[in-house]
Amino acid sequence: MRARDLNRKLGEAFREGLGMAKWREEALWQAFLARAQAEAQAWSAFVTAMVVMNRRLRPALRASAWPGSFHPRW
Repeated sequence: MRARDLNRKLGEAFREGLGMAKWREEALWQAFLARAQAEAQAWSAFVTAMVVMNRRLRPALRASAWPGSFHPRW
């Protein structure tokens, strides 16, 4: 038996001894990766919304601050 085959067999026996089948482990990893991707997309959408809001809000804040300013060149 090759060392690689022996490692594979020992790994399978170890996982089965702990109660985790290979297909179950792979299913859990797939679910984890899908959730991580969904969270990354959600954070991307949130950051984009914050950038858009910031760009739209700044001119409105500057316009509302102008009448009360003591420095007309500001």
